[in-house]
Amino acid sequence: MSEEWEIPWYGIDAVYKYFGYVNRRAALRAIRVGRFPVPTYLLRPRKVVVDRKVFHDFFQQNQQEGLKQLG
Repeated sequence: MSEEWEIPWYGIDAVYKYFGYVNRRAALRAIRVGRFPVPTYLLRPRKVVVDRKVFHDFFQQNQQEGLKQLG
């Protein structure tokens, strides 16, 4: 395999700010109570991640909704 493999997820530390959380603790609390805006999963103990495609699709969908509102 000569092509480089891209990791298919982002760690919660890399993405929580994009969802409006001020710190990791607030994001983890939202995940625990089921209020984080996208699905997450536990990769290994204490490594919470978001799938890359889910992350990008979430914002693309929001972009499309915003563009529809503009008319």
